[in-house]
Amino acid sequence: MTKEKSMNKRISIVLSLVLMLLAAAKLSAFAAEPVQMADLREEEGTLTVETKYTDEDNVTHISGTELAIFKVADLTVKNGDARYTLTEDFKDVDVDFNGMTTEESIVAANLFYAKVTEKNLKGQKAVSEDGYAAFGRVSHGMYLVIQTGAKGQAENYTGLDPYLVMAPQPMVEMGTNDWEYDVLSIPKMVLGTYEPPDEPKEEDKKDQPKKDKVKSVHEQERVKGTNTGDYTNVYIWVAVVLIALSALVITHILRRRSRDKN
Repeated sequence: MTKEKSMNKRISIVLSLVLMLLAAAKLSAFAAEPVQMADLREEEGTLTVETKYTDEDNVTHISGTELAIFKVADLTVKNGDARYTLTEDFKDVDVDFNGMTTEESIVAANLFYAKVTEKNLKGQKAVSEDGYAAFGRVSHGMYLVIQTGAKGQAENYTGLDPYLVMAPQPMVEMGTNDWEYDVLSIPKMVLGTYEPPDEPKEEDKKDQPKKDKVKSVHEQERVKGTNTGDYTNVYIWVAVVLIALSALVITHILRRRSRDKN
């Protein structure tokens, strides 16, 4: 193999590496993009809570669970981004739905429950029959679910803690970022004796939660799945440009040396 062919081979290797890095960077940038959701339909969806107790292979559907739901935030979609806006009764609750974890969701539910008791709000009610409590048509949003009472079978199970549920719920699978409008929520039922819900704890009544519990929000409208402080893509493309420039400089030097030797 001549020196010229050897030099050309080195140049080809360098350029191949650059192309591979460009491809990898493009894939990384694509993966970092937030999920783009489909627009919401105009018609309302449904929300049903299934009350059942599962013991190994046995499933017992429980009747008599008295529930109430409260809409804590409206849900809209703009340019593929899901947005939550706190409703009037809960507008002063400091909660961030963006990237909310399970633990933060529990804390948020308690904050909303505290506001319900403080204002003596009356939600939409339903009682489970044969293990299903149907709330019928519900507008798009985030809902707080609480148990208000129990009768019959439900008296043999401890009360449910307040929790949050979306209606509709995102359905991201097989490339279809659509919504499930008929929502079925299945909370965990535990054997025991039903007792009326406790009054919210003092820390749950505070408007400003602790920083390690719930992220702070300085505006009512938040975008789910979008991180406005994420500069990952910028850093990737800066790195790619620097690598490409370095490859061009190396290629130029190698070619120049090859000409000088010849």
